[in-house]
This record gives sequence, C-alpha cells and structure tokens, in this order.
Amino acid sequence: PDPGNSNESEGSVLLAEGKITPDLSVTVPAALRTSGRYLKVAVCVDYPGGGSAWSTAYVETSALPFTDVLPTHWGYSAVKHCYDKGYFSGTTPSTFEPNSSMSRSMMAVVIHRMAGKPETDASVSVPFTDISSASWYYPGVAWCYSEGIVLGTTGTTFSPNDNITREQAACFLYRLAGALGHSTEIRDLSALNAFEDADTVGGYAKTAMIWAVENGIMRGNGGRLNPKDTATRVQIASLIANFDAAFAN
Repeated sequence: PDPGNSNESEGSVLLAEGKITPDLSVTVPAALRTSGRYLKVAVCVDYPGGGSAWSTAYVETSALPFTDVLPTHWGYSAVKHCYDKGYFSGTTPSTFEPNSSMSRSMMAVVIHRMAGKPETDASVSVPFTDISSASWYYPGVAWCYSEGIVLGTTGTTFSPNDNITREQAACFLYRLAGALGHSTEIRDLSALNAFEDADTVGGYAKTAMIWAVENGIMRGNGGRLNPKDTATRVQIASLIANFDAAFAN
C-alpha cells in the first residue's frame, strides 16, 4: 500500500501522488488486481478557514474487473472461477450484474463453453423456428440440442429469451454431466425431502434436482430449493463452480 511506510512497503507499488484534482483517475494495473491485496487511499482536506486533515482508507482489490462483485460478495469465488475459465464475462467491461437473470440461450452458450466449445455434427438439424443460424448463441444451442442437453419449450420453439429457472439449470447441468461422461447416478430418491418446497419441483426436473443436491451442486437457501425461481447470474456461477468441483477428477 505505501512504499514510504516501513510497515507497509513490502510488495507495494505507488500508483499516484501529488495534488488531487476533481477529475483525477487512477488505474490499478491488472497485475496488481489480485484478491486479498489492498489499495491505500489517503485524502487531504483543506478547510476554507485554514488547516487541513488527512483521512486514510484501505480498499481490498479484486482479481475481477467487476465493481459489483467485490471480494466480500458471497459469490465472488464462483464468479471468479467462471470468469477465469471463460464460461461467461460481464454485462459490461466493469459490471457483472450478479442479481440479473440469465436467458435460456445464454445458459446454452455457457454449457457449450464448459464442454470446450466442440463442433456440432453438420448432419444435425435444429428444429427451432424462433432462433436464427446467424444468432450469436446458435452454435451453443445447436451443440446442446445435438447432445440432448437442451430441449425446446415446444417441438419447434426454443424460447431463447426466456429466463432460465433453477430447476431448468439443474437439468442442463445434469445432461451435460452425462454428455461428458460424468456420473449421473441417483443414490437416494428421498434426497429432496430435506427441503420444505420439495413438492414444487417439476416432474421432469426431479431426477436432475436429486442429482444436483446429492453432488453438492445445488444446496438450497434457508431450507428451500426455490426450483421455479428465475436463476440469477451469480446463482448460475455458483452451480457451475460446484459442478466443476464435484467432477474435478
């Protein structure tokens, strides 16, 4: 934090000093934006009647470029994992919008990236009339469809802009696990009974939800699974980080 302070000088770098102006802007180099490192900010206030006062604060820096997911955020580690892996980035260069929703098409793109972005067999015919082959998400949807990971909302529609729910996300990851050769074994059919809203899980998603709970991918919140709730971006990041941890070997 402070190269001139003998108690703080080890590993510190001076970013800016001197007279402060209203439009002062200081960029922290990417190499220094590591989790757990601190930036010391010292400001001197000059009073109109004379005299001055200094105020010093320490701000923990982040390895992420997002101002809305700081190291103190509960989902920081999961978001960092997904960002480092290239699964998904921010909504802008400096924001992640952790509480925003994720669309079905974006989830398909993320799943495709998790698999390493494999090519789709050219013979596969995608039946969805509501997506264009020129769309940014088409390669992801096409590969996921070819692997049986995503299904349509009808036989001919994918509903790419619909928000994905928590139970739908569990289904996507469950099917991805199968496509990647990971275990999709269900050991305890009553695993959801520990959650007070277990009976609200859709029949189509029950197996996937049991699998997600048994593998520590979905852990619930306050004793509830909230399967029909829209999954937020940070919740998706958490599910993905847990998925990767469960099948790391």
